[in-house]
Amino acid sequence: MNTVSLFRSGRYSTDWIKDFYTQAGIWWGAEPHDDPGDHRARVAIVERLRGPGKWGVLDLGTGSGFTAAALADAGHAAVGVELNPTDIAYAQELLAIPRPGSLSIVEGDYYTVELDGRFDVVCWWQGFGLGSDADQRRMLRRIAHEWLAPGGCALIDVYNPTWAARRAGEAVHLDALKGVPGSVDMIERSHFDPVYGRWIDEWQPAADPDKALAQTVRCYAPADLLLLLEGTGLALQRIELDGQEVDFSSNQIALSAAMLEAWAYLAQLVPAGGAARAQSVSFSIEGPYLGKAAVCEPILRALPAWFGIEEAIVYYVAEIEHLPTFLASDSDGVVAFASLKRHYPSSAEVYVIAVRQEVHRQGVGRALIERAKEYLKAQGVEYLQVKTLGPSHGDAGYAKTRAFYAAVGFRPLEEFAELWDERNPCLIMVQRL
Repeated sequence: MNTVSLFRSGRYSTDWIKDFYTQAGIWWGAEPHDDPGDHRARVAIVERLRGPGKWGVLDLGTGSGFTAAALADAGHAAVGVELNPTDIAYAQELLAIPRPGSLSIVEGDYYTVELDGRFDVVCWWQGFGLGSDADQRRMLRRIAHEWLAPGGCALIDVYNPTWAARRAGEAVHLDALKGVPGSVDMIERSHFDPVYGRWIDEWQPAADPDKALAQTVRCYAPADLLLLLEGTGLALQRIELDGQEVDFSSNQIALSAAMLEAWAYLAQLVPAGGAARAQSVSFSIEGPYLGKAAVCEPILRALPAWFGIEEAIVYYVAEIEHLPTFLASDSDGVVAFASLKRHYPSSAEVYVIAVRQEVHRQGVGRALIERAKEYLKAQGVEYLQVKTLGPSHGDAGYAKTRAFYAAVGFRPLEEFAELWDERNPCLIMVQRL
């Protein structure tokens, strides 16, 4: 299979992205940052701008997963999304390490990946601008309407056109990285396209120039970003350079040398006019009720990817009839439910939760879990568990389910190979209420 090269194609597209970053993972290894403190600094940014608390964080373009892992080390529930298989392999090595928070890695293209649940913070470090303006708007709309929880924010590195223009024509020779088997001596060349406002970063193996590859990023001045955000459901709340706020709303003349020289600035985005919030509150939560199996059974049967075994459905229905169950309803009726099972006075289980697929990613599942937690805490319950298909199975649908549980506070405890049966490893996830 031929590698897609940006320069060889001669046109802007997104076809080069997977091939470039897959090869870059070989050239650069698992850790492209010189200072691991970069990842801890990102955690500090999240905690400073989102405020105190333990948050569900979505890390778009997570790369080798080190920033997502640092977030989990700080007690947050981090979900990383990455496209290229080289970095996915590096990131998956981090999953076996116990952490105070939780870490999930989802392999997929963030333009199309489907994720369950919403997040308090959506981070997009050094990846904004890879596609066209239309691609960025599409992603911004996904953040606003699919991924951001009420009260949440997005934190995005935005490449600066003045920095890219000033670097145009530079060429730097870089020695092969020690300890990285695929690393070679490289020449990095910078280009700038003034018509399309794009920085082009070319990497050429010194001994094999024909294997050169390049990445390109659309650069946005703050005024450009404001125009891009129109109609996406997001608004610009804050701009920072190295932690210092930059004025973008007073209409005062700005000749900042720092802004001219910075490679990027940090943009904090929030829902515009409550657009994202309205998407997640168009339903009501009621209960808990007993005797609601007949209401819940059609929802189970409408989700064959998760509940496709007839014997299991029959068993669930029999159990639900006697379990306290919360119902989520919209104008068309009941669209989701969660049934709870009490094991001991101090512990309980989300025995089964199901949300009709047409209302996935609208905050329904999160609302059910939060209402269940409130109810159980009032009953004196201290610990809550949920069982789901374990990561060793490799099912893509259940990877999304685990990401949802992580986003609502559950932490993986242990995977059991034969608790259910040898074909269905059971992962137990827990949280303290």
